[in-house]
Amino acid sequence: MQMKFTGLLFLLLLPSILFAQIKVAANDATQAEKNEADFQCNGNADQNEINQAFKQGKTVQLSSGTFRCNGTIAGGNNILQGKGKDATTIISTTGTAITLKGSRKTGRGDQGRFNVSGNIAAGATTFTVNGNPELAVGEKFLIFSQDLYCGLRGYYKNGEGAVVKSISGGTITVESPIKLDYKSTPRIATYNFVDNVGMQDFTLRVSNNSIAMSMEFATNVFYKNINLIDPTEGCWQGFRIMNVYGFEYTDLYAEGILHGRSTSNPHGYGFYISGAEDGLIKNCKGYNNKHSFEISGYNEVPVSRNIRIENCETDTDWRSGFSTHGAASDIDWINCTVKNGNGGFLIRSDNNRIINPVVSCTGTNAPFFIGEYTQQGGTWDKFDGIGGDDLYIENPIVDGGGSCNRYFEFRDPIRNVEIVGGTFTGPNNGLLVFYGMECSNFSIKNTTFNVGGLSKLFEMAPGSGSPTIHISFENVKLCDGANNLNLLTTPTETDLTVKGVYWDCN
Repeated sequence: MQMKFTGLLFLLLLPSILFAQIKVAANDATQAEKNEADFQCNGNADQNEINQAFKQGKTVQLSSGTFRCNGTIAGGNNILQGKGKDATTIISTTGTAITLKGSRKTGRGDQGRFNVSGNIAAGATTFTVNGNPELAVGEKFLIFSQDLYCGLRGYYKNGEGAVVKSISGGTITVESPIKLDYKSTPRIATYNFVDNVGMQDFTLRVSNNSIAMSMEFATNVFYKNINLIDPTEGCWQGFRIMNVYGFEYTDLYAEGILHGRSTSNPHGYGFYISGAEDGLIKNCKGYNNKHSFEISGYNEVPVSRNIRIENCETDTDWRSGFSTHGAASDIDWINCTVKNGNGGFLIRSDNNRIINPVVSCTGTNAPFFIGEYTQQGGTWDKFDGIGGDDLYIENPIVDGGGSCNRYFEFRDPIRNVEIVGGTFTGPNNGLLVFYGMECSNFSIKNTTFNVGGLSKLFEMAPGSGSPTIHISFENVKLCDGANNLNLLTTPTETDLTVKGVYWDCN
C-alpha cells in the first residue's frame, strides 16, 4: 500500500490582530486589568459577563485570574481567549461548560432539512430536492442518508459537506463531485454556520459536566493551548466538535474524562471529533480518559474524514488511547504514542494510515484492536465496523508488557491490511486472532515479533460460513520461540504465502 498523507486545510488564524477585543476581568484580576476591562466579574456566575461580552464583539479576552461559572459560557461567531494556561482558569460546575455554535435553518423545510428526489450516486454533481432550500451560491450544506456506514446502526445518518455552485429552485449543482453513494432516504440539511471561531490560552476545570467544550455548525475552528481537567472523572466529552468543516487542535491536554467511571463500562473522550472534515490535531496529550482520542460521527453529521493526528500521546487510558468508529475515513496517525495502555489503537473505520506508532501496554487489550468489542446476537455473524478496509501500519514499536493477550485482534472483516516494519514484544497468548467473517489481502513485511511464551501464532474463529484466510508473510522474524509452533489453529481453509520467515533472530 502506498502511504498517502492527507491534504489538510491549515488555518492561519490571527484573532488578536484581526478583531477588536472585548476585555473581561476576573474577580482576582490585577488592578491594571480591571481598569482596562469592559466587563468586571465578581467570582459568582461569571458566565453572565462573558456572555454579554460575546454580544459586543468577535473576540473576548479574559484576564488572568479565576472565572467561576455555574452556567454555560455560550457564544456564537466568537473567539474566547485567556492569558495562558498558567494565567487564566475557568471553573465550571454546569452541564456544558463552554459552547460556540451556529444554528439550523429552522424556518423552512423540515427544520432546515429537505428530502432528495431519488438517490445520489458517487460522482454526481447535480441533484434535486423536494422544496426550495433557498441556498446561496458558495453556501455549504450537508448531504446525508441513513446508515451510510457499517450496515447495522441506522442512527448514524452520515454524509458529507457540499458547496453550492448553482441552484434553481430545488435543483442544486455542487462545486465538487459527490464522494459517497446515498441510497437510503437521502436528505440535505442547511445551517447558519459560524466561521473562524475558537478557544485558546486558558485552563478549564470542570465538575458535574457532561460536555466540557463544544463547537458546532462551524467552519474553520480551533482549540489551542488549553488544559482541561476533571478531578471528579464525570465528564463525557472534552474538546468536542460536531458538524465542522476545517479545524485545528494544537497543544492541548485532557485529563479525567471518564463519564461513568464507577461503572463497568465508562464513556469518556478527551478529544471528541464527531462529524468533521479537513482537520489537524497535533501536540495533544490525554491522561486517564476512556479513549483520549475518538474520531467518529453519529446523527446528521458528515463522515469524519481527511484528518491528520500528529505527535499526540495518551497515558493510562481505561481503553485504547486512539479510537475511531465506523463513520470516519481517511485518517493519518503520525508519530503517536500510547503509554501504560489497556490497548493502543481501536480502529473501526476504513482507510487509516498509522505511521511510527509507539505502544506500551499494561492492560490485557491488544495494541491493535480492529473492530467492535461486542458481538451481535451471540454469534460472530455480523460486524460493527470496517477497520480492516485499507489499513496500513508502518514501523510500529510495541511492548506488550507481558500483560496484553495478543498483538492484533481483528473483529472486523479484513479486506486490505498491510503491516510494514517494526518490532513487537511481550504478549502472553497469540500473535494474531481473527473473529471476522473475512480475511483477504493481509500482508506482513520486514517485521520482528517476539513469540517467546506464546501458545499460538494465529487463531481463526470466523463467523458464519467458511471463509478462506489469505495471509502473506515476507521477511518476518519470529524470535525466542520454537519453530514447531502452529502457524494456524482452529482449522479453516487457508491460503498462506510465506517468503522468508526466520526463527533464528541472532
